[in-house]
Amino acid sequence: MKLLIIHLGYPKAASTFLQKKVFSKLKGYEYLSDSKKYKDLYRLKRKVFYTKPSDTLVKNNYIQDFSSKLNKIINNSKEEKFIFSSEAILNFYRFNGELNLISLVEIIKNLQENTNIKIKLLSIVRRQDEMLHSIFTYSYDVFRGSYNDINSFINDFGSPNFNSLFKNLDYSKIDKYFMKNNSIKIDFLLLEHLKFNPKEFMRDINRLIENTSNIDDISIEIINSNSMMHKKVMNSKNFYLMSDLHHRLKKFQIYRILIPARLTNLIKTNNFLNPKVFSEIDEESVGLILREYKEGNMSLAKNNNFEDQMIKYKYI
Repeated sequence: MKLLIIHLGYPKAASTFLQKKVFSKLKGYEYLSDSKKYKDLYRLKRKVFYTKPSDTLVKNNYIQDFSSKLNKIINNSKEEKFIFSSEAILNFYRFNGELNLISLVEIIKNLQENTNIKIKLLSIVRRQDEMLHSIFTYSYDVFRGSYNDINSFINDFGSPNFNSLFKNLDYSKIDKYFMKNNSIKIDFLLLEHLKFNPKEFMRDINRLIENTSNIDDISIEIINSNSMMHKKVMNSKNFYLMSDLHHRLKKFQIYRILIPARLTNLIKTNNFLNPKVFSEIDEESVGLILREYKEGNMSLAKNNNFEDQMIKYKYI
């Protein structure tokens, strides 16, 4: 029986890092998210998960085409193990929101008709207050019209504006959704564990994806790249500055240009932008978020046997 790992990527939870540094480098696995090797599958993936459907029939046709293409690739391949990864599926504020969950359920149902394919779901999660902070900073273009800073965004918890995003950061509910519709449990790992204990995180990844090959080289690469993850987080201000300038230039029909770091530093020192965007989450907002997700996080800890980790990283 062939094995298909579907990685459900949450926004700002190391999806790109894992795709480039882990999944695409595993020996004995066919990496199905390679856009150059699988151009047709990539095109269909964007039709299903990225673009809003013109009508239900068109969407269903794309889902069927995607399922058929995926099934054909797996059946015709000499490999026995496959990984498909997408960071758009669980992005509930920029793409198709909960429609992506419905689409994936249908794709899995189509694939389950092929009894020669075993499907496993994998997702990396992050403590919700830190996830929301990172989302707000990096995706300012989505939120800037409604909120001045991260705390006003979080204090709007439960409003209809971004209710789908807030609701679906209860990771246990996502797990129950796929159990109910596909009879598949999601295997979860914590982003914080990758950051602070990458060797153990890598062992967990290999156990969950049933990898039996030597992982020493990949483990070393992850440890070396871990500093890169810290730099990426620290550079969020520059990311915001560049994106904001692009946004302003679009008003004059000036589109993507390369902006030197020196220019972004000049803008930053002249207070061109709202400094509140970079403010930390206050204790009251952190408490609000953690209380809201405490029950779901406790359920997740119990079902995945990592209660010690969730206590250590203050999920519960």
